[in-house]
Amino acid sequence: MYQGSDVEVAPGAGSRAMVVELGSEIRVGVFVLAGSEYRLLTVGDAASTLDAPDFDLTLGYETALARAQSLAGAFAFPTLPMGSTLASAQSVAAVVGRGLESGPSCFLIGNLVGSDLEVLEAALDQHGFRPVGRAVTAARVFRDRIDGPATLDVVSAQRPDVILVALGDDHDGHGLAYMADLLVGGVPGTESGYAPVIAVVGKGGVDERAVTALKQVFLVHVATIQGGTSEVEVGIRDSSLMLDRVVKSVDDRRFRGRLVPEPIARAPTQSTASAIEIAAQGLAAQQGLNVVVVSLDDDQVMIAGCQANELASVGAGQRSDFARAHHVALHTPVDRVAQWIADAPLPQAMRLTALNRSAHPSALAFSPAELQLWHAIWIAAARQAIRDSEDGRSPINQEGVDLAVLTGRAAQTVGRPVQAALLLANILETVGITQFALDPASSLAMHGALAGVGGGQVGLETSLVPLGVCIAPKGRARPGEPAVLVEVRPDSGSRIEREVAAGSLDVIQWDSRVPAEIRIWPHPRFDVGLGNGRPAQLKVSVEAGLIGVVVDARGRPLSWPDEQHARQARLQEWFRSVDAFPASTTGTVQKGSRNGA
Repeated sequence: MYQGSDVEVAPGAGSRAMVVELGSEIRVGVFVLAGSEYRLLTVGDAASTLDAPDFDLTLGYETALARAQSLAGAFAFPTLPMGSTLASAQSVAAVVGRGLESGPSCFLIGNLVGSDLEVLEAALDQHGFRPVGRAVTAARVFRDRIDGPATLDVVSAQRPDVILVALGDDHDGHGLAYMADLLVGGVPGTESGYAPVIAVVGKGGVDERAVTALKQVFLVHVATIQGGTSEVEVGIRDSSLMLDRVVKSVDDRRFRGRLVPEPIARAPTQSTASAIEIAAQGLAAQQGLNVVVVSLDDDQVMIAGCQANELASVGAGQRSDFARAHHVALHTPVDRVAQWIADAPLPQAMRLTALNRSAHPSALAFSPAELQLWHAIWIAAARQAIRDSEDGRSPINQEGVDLAVLTGRAAQTVGRPVQAALLLANILETVGITQFALDPASSLAMHGALAGVGGGQVGLETSLVPLGVCIAPKGRARPGEPAVLVEVRPDSGSRIEREVAAGSLDVIQWDSRVPAEIRIWPHPRFDVGLGNGRPAQLKVSVEAGLIGVVVDARGRPLSWPDEQHARQARLQEWFRSVDAFPASTTGTVQKGSRNGA
C-alpha cells in the first residue's frame, strides 16, 4: 500500500530548493530538506507576466515569491543580505513548463547512407537533441527523392527548434539550393512567425549563395565534414562545436523578446511532460507499486504510467512554446463530451467555456454545473488521447494499476474529493483494487523537475493526499443484478457490509483515523483479480483517506444506453450514488452561467 512518513524538516537557506513553474500562472515551489530528501513546504503563485502585454516575468515572479515567503516565513527565507531583494537573493534549482523541453527538438533532412545516418543520430543524441522527424534518402540526387511540400507539412506540424540539413554529397550545390528555396519560401510568413535555427552540415564545402539566402531569414550554423563515402563514414564528430553552438542558440532564443529574472534564465529546465514522467517513475520506485499519474490542465491532458518498470505516456493539447494556451475543449469533439454530462452540452456552451478558460485560466467554476462540464471535457480529452496513441490501444494496463494519482488544474479545483475519484475511474477504467490519491497543490511536475535536474532525493509521495481505495470488479451482468459484496472491518467501530449491483457506484466511509480490513466477495460473473467469483482480502489494513472505499460495479469497459434520456438518467444515478455534485444542479448546465450554457 502507498505509504508516507513523518520526518522533521530542517530550516535554513542551505537546505532549501526552489522550483519555478511557468504557465498561465507563475508558481514558486519551496522545498526543504527532511532527513535526506527534499519535501515541498509551500507554493506561491501569481498571474504570469511573461506574455502580452508585459513580456516581463519579473513582476509575476516577485509576486509569487512574496506569496511563498508570506506562507513559509523566516523558516524557509532567512534574513536577506544587505542591499539585495528577495528575488535576486534566491537561486532557482529548476524551471518547469510546457515550453521548456530539456533539449532542442530537431528535424533531420539529408542524403546519408545508413551507417552515416547512425553516426549522425548518435552525435545528436549526445548533444541532447530530440528527434521529431526526418526526411532522408541514400540517393545522391537529393532533390529528386525528397518530397518538399510533404516535408514542410511535417515541419509546420512539429515546429522543431532546429532543422538540420546534412548533405553527404552536394558537389553541384543543387541540394542545398533546393532546401534554401523550400525553407525560405515555405517556413516563414506563418501567423506565429515560426523561424527555426538552421544547421547545415556539408561534405567538403557548401553553396555559399544558398547559405546567404538562408541567413536572410534564419539563424544559420554551418559545418564542413569529411567522409561520407562507401569507404569512409561521415565525420560528423568533427562538427561537435557547431552542434554545441546550435544548442546554445536555441537556449538563448527560449525567452526571446521577453525579460526574465536572471535566477530563472540560468536555471536548468524541464518540460511539464517529462517532469510528470519522472514523477511517475519516481513514485513507482519509492513505493514499489505500479503507478499511473493523470495530469489534467486547461491546455493539455497527460497520462503517464510506470508499470513493471516500464514507462508509457500519452497526451493531448498544447505542449510547446509560451503562447497563450488554448483550452483542450477547442479540439475535443462535442459528442464525446456529451457522453459524460447528464445534460447534452450545446456547442455554444463548449465554445464559450473554452474561450473563458483560455482568457481566465485561474478563475474557478461559476457553478457546480459548470464544474461538471469542465470534468466532462477533461474526461473526453484524456480518453481521446488514449485512443489516439500510436497503436490505438491504451498504453496503460488497466488491470495492473496499484496507485492512480490526479494532478494538474483539475486536482486544484475539485469541489469534493469524490469528484477526483470519478475523474480517475472514468479516464483509466481501472480493474481490481487500486489506490487513488490527489495532488491538491498540483506540485508533482515541480517534484519531477527537481528530481530530473539532479536536485537530490525528492520525496514525491509527500505531496499526495490519499483519497481511498477503488474496487472495480471486471465482468458483465444486467443492471440491478448482484455484482460484488464488500465488507469493511475497522479496528474500532462497527463492521460495514455493502452489496453493490451491476451498473452501479457506491462509497463506503468510516472514521478516517481508524485502519480497517477489507474483504471482497465478487459474484460468479465478476473478477477482482483472482478469477471469477473468487473472494479477495487486502493484505494490509487501509485507512479511509478522504473518501473511503469506492465500489465501481459499472463493468469494464464502461457503457450506458444510447438513448439520450436513459443515458442522462444513468449518469445522474451515478452522481447521486456517490454524492458527487449537489443534487439541485446535477445534470443541468445552468442558463446565465458564465459559460453561456
